Amino acid sequence: MRQFFKHFGSKARLAAILPPPRHRTIIEPFAGSAAYSVQHATPKHQVLLYDTDERVCTIWDYLIHVSEAEVRSLPVEHFLRGGDIREAGLTPSQYQLIHRWMGITGTGQYKIPPSLLADREGEAGNVWSERVRDRIASQLKYIRKWEIRNEPHTAAPDIEAHWHIDPPYQGNAVGFSVYKCAKLDYGELATWCRARQGDITVHEQHGATWLPFETLREKHTTNRTLEDKSRVYAHEVVWTNDRRDRTGTMALGF
Repeated sequence: MRQFFKHFGSKARLAAILPPPRHRTIIEPFAGSAAYSVQHATPKHQVLLYDTDERVCTIWDYLIHVSEAEVRSLPVEHFLRGGDIREAGLTPSQYQLIHRWMGITGTGQYKIPPSLLADREGEAGNVWSERVRDRIASQLKYIRKWEIRNEPHTAAPDIEAHWHIDPPYQGNAVGFSVYKCAKLDYGELATWCRARQGDITVHEQHGATWLPFETLREKHTTNRTLEDKSRVYAHEVVWTNDRRDRTGTMALGF
């Protein structure tokens, strides 16, 4: 599958180089757009998603239960003509889904920017369009048994599973405001992550100190906003107890 909606800090591209799950249950305690599950979950997997952002939970609950016909009927031309999403007559759930395709996160953006309109038919599918709408509809059948809960990571069950843990980054000043969550105690989070049962992968950016992180791939970088509002590009790092590469045969360094 491909992403159902855009999300700040999504691992949509990175997920493809991570090993597939060895456990039947996948848990994403900071779910966002659930990039790992979207990439790797199959019908045999139980997927449990947790997020404290009510907007994220609204989107997932809608996608898990909505009919394909309803999604295929969602308006497109209104937005491609520069229409305002607030004037499209959408339900709250429909609004939240489409809003995520108005820009990088959808936050504060009510019309599709001209720069994205130019890519409406692009293969990347970076903007709300017939292509994106129909792709989402075609994938709904694969997530019918997924569960989403508007609860913090600590509410996730203490069970053996594949844990994909992608919290707001320690050094990213804007992450918590975008995620609409309280700042984390990273010492407590480190202890919690280490205590999970099964295969655990924790994502961060270069410079994070709360776990002994290792570089995933330096060419995969993210726009990191510092406390003084300046920006740098930092490569992705991970901490994991799962030493496989994507073929299941070797340690990190893939």
